[in-house]
Amino acid sequence: MEISLDRSSSSPLYIQLYEQLKNYIIEGILEEDCKLPTIRSFAEQLGVNNVTVVNAYKLLEDNKLVYKKVGSGTFVMPLKNEINLESSLIASIDEIEFDLDMGAGDDIINLSTVSPDPKLFPINDFRKVLDEVLERDGGRAFMYHESMGYKPLRESISKYLPEYGINAEASDIHVISGAQQGIDIVSRVLLSNGDYVFAESPTYNGAVAVFKSRGAKIIEIPIMPDGPDMKELEKKLAFIRPKFIYVMPNFQNPTGYTYSERKRRYLLLLCRKYDVLAVEDDYMSDLSYLDVG
Repeated sequence: MEISLDRSSSSPLYIQLYEQLKNYIIEGILEEDCKLPTIRSFAEQLGVNNVTVVNAYKLLEDNKLVYKKVGSGTFVMPLKNEINLESSLIASIDEIEFDLDMGAGDDIINLSTVSPDPKLFPINDFRKVLDEVLERDGGRAFMYHESMGYKPLRESISKYLPEYGINAEASDIHVISGAQQGIDIVSRVLLSNGDYVFAESPTYNGAVAVFKSRGAKIIEIPIMPDGPDMKELEKKLAFIRPKFIYVMPNFQNPTGYTYSERKRRYLLLLCRKYDVLAVEDDYMSDLSYLDVG
């Protein structure tokens, strides 16, 4: 089975992978009940992160092209028994995008993208900054930079972080494409098969998918309006030692809750007491409901 992913394409890698696997299944190249490669081995084979394979397999499962066996893996669904190839249940990516667009209108707010109203973007400010960068750097602005990220940006971040009580040199900072990539990098470094991760319940599904792809076991800690249930957290820490606790103290996803100062301090106290790392997904701490301008 040959898979070819075009990184220069506007189509996301997971969609490219999904489409190729779907075609192999429909054409019978991947036979009924055939086991697909494990997430980790497939990701290594393709040179992509685990999330790409997780998302592709999820699309296949949603369209009833594959099924999962707990502890065994992902297998090709028997087409003749489970799906009708003429059925609209197997929607192409274009059809899915079209359906999403149908729900967009002036009187409808789409919350699934976690994006602000386009009218709120400071277009003129962005245009001014882009012009300044192009005037200063010229064509160099479009070149590849250090793998750790653009050094002047890292230096600026190092000057900004002390406002949050974090003292870090530019060499300590790694600029990434987003929280999802950061979660994947942390998981690759810290997690092995069978390790435990504590996470708020409910929490960000993308993070859970990454942890599970590394073979980790998720222990849920109920979330309350002012933060996690600390009694439940300490009770579980007394019996299970996780590799880390995954937390979102500011505007927790999906509840929107923000931890109280008391619970933030207590969380740190427990981490010190039980010698456990806390991985903070601080994706929205600069958001404010107040007019600061």
